[in-house]
Amino acid sequence: MIEQSIFKIRIKFIKNLKNKKSSVFIKYGLLKLFMVGYSVFLALIVSFRVSFIKV
Repeated sequence: MIEQSIFKIRIKFIKNLKNKKSSVFIKYGLLKLFMVGYSVFLALIVSFRVSFIKV
């Protein structure tokens, strides 16, 4: 009886870990996408400013 309850608790714990890992990966993926987009945006602004100064 005790072994079954421990086994059930382990299964719940493993499922929770999997859910947390996937949500963390999604958050980091979105953060990376945002950072890449922001860096490209800044690069475009800088290149436009440089070309504007040259003219």
